[in-house]
Amino acid sequence: MKIGQIYMAPGPGGKEIPDRLTSATVDTGSGEMILGFDNGWICRAPMSQAKLNDYGESPDTFFGAHLQQWKPP
Repeated sequence: MKIGQIYMAPGPGGKEIPDRLTSATVDTGSGEMILGFDNGWICRAPMSQAKLNDYGESPDTFFGAHLQQWKPP
């Protein structure tokens, strides 16, 4: 998933519509991406262990744009 790209996303009535990904982060506890789209919808998507490992190596650029990810103190 890359910030700025168009993906099929949840729309009105649960119907999928093409929409631009505007923000994203990873919930490492659940192993899911949390994705925000132009239409205001936020959804979750599962990640493979390989993708979670990639995210762990470079979380701030994982989604193709520099997004500073929260790091615990």
